[in-house]
Amino acid sequence: MRRGPFISALAIAALAPSLVRAGTPPPPDVELPALFKGGRPFLRLTAPDGSRVLAWLDTDGTGFITRAAAKRLGLQVAASGRAALPAFAEQLPPVGGDGTLPVIDPDPKDPVLAGVDVQLGATWFAGRVWTIDYRNEHIVWNVDRHDITSDAINPVKLHFRNGIYPTLPVVVEGELIEMSLDTAATVVERTGTIAATSFITHDRLAKWHAAHPDWPVQNISPGVDRIEVTEVKVLSILLGSVSFTTRPNDDVFEGETLQGKLGSNAWAFRVLMLDYVRGFAAFD
Repeated sequence: MRRGPFISALAIAALAPSLVRAGTPPPPDVELPALFKGGRPFLRLTAPDGSRVLAWLDTDGTGFITRAAAKRLGLQVAASGRAALPAFAEQLPPVGGDGTLPVIDPDPKDPVLAGVDVQLGATWFAGRVWTIDYRNEHIVWNVDRHDITSDAINPVKLHFRNGIYPTLPVVVEGELIEMSLDTAATVVERTGTIAATSFITHDRLAKWHAAHPDWPVQNISPGVDRIEVTEVKVLSILLGSVSFTTRPNDDVFEGETLQGKLGSNAWAFRVLMLDYVRGFAAFD
């Protein structure tokens, strides 16, 4: 989920080497220290000083470090406003590009970013193979990049915007709608509950509601409405019912032509496999 008001775009360069640590060859799979909050995937990392760092995983994001985290961790912020992450205690692949992330000042009133120190975005996922097990709350980095989707019953070809942002062919009522894969899509309810969601534009929601007045629609907060779509597929593969929410002024779609982002709520109780090397996804 790209949050335009305070995240600058990354300049994409060649990916950094796959390993943080040199030495003996790594095992084919490394389970990362996963934490799922409101259905969204995070990592709970250990900094060199022993403090904890909460990293938000966002397949549709550019990545960032909060200024508070950079100060606490003693990171050197370049004149460009970017900094490199420290060497964490856990085995972790580095961010891509030039190995740095923009340092941002998030809105302190934004509950979505409360407690978040780092966002690991598209350049971190790119060029690698991943398993995000929402069902059992595990995240696995397939270090040797072996093929994990070819034997799946339902492999789906990924497309990539700007080379690194994955999209999926989503089908609703027979209509094919290309949507971003957005593991970080988040909604804040009036009650203050923060949860995974999928995003849709206001125009798309209005179109669905007009065609299907029986699909429940609810206003959650100013500029944010939710619609429950009773049957969502990825190509012919049934996901079931998925809720989509709008954003004020469609801000998460700024500069984009797509009308939807399929978020972590669509994969609840499933295992999502992402092969950025071969360009396939599969789920169980």
